[in-house]
Amino acid sequence: MAKFKTPQEAQRSEILKICRNEFRSLGEICESLQANKNTIRSRYLYPMTKEGLLIREYPEGTKNAQRYKASN
Repeated sequence: MAKFKTPQEAQRSEILKICRNEFRSLGEICESLQANKNTIRSRYLYPMTKEGLLIREYPEGTKNAQRYKASN
């Protein structure tokens, strides 16, 4: 029997696809997903970075131009 993804799991998968080959900005990710920046940042990018699924282009501190890439 196939396991269905929750909406959050599906969104995480899409973010990893978007960020697979190159660093992407929050704006680029949100545009691709047609989603709110604050939601994507707080619910997905921060947790996924902490989990090691995404890496930040600028690891030290926060930058307005921060970009993300899938870690694998």
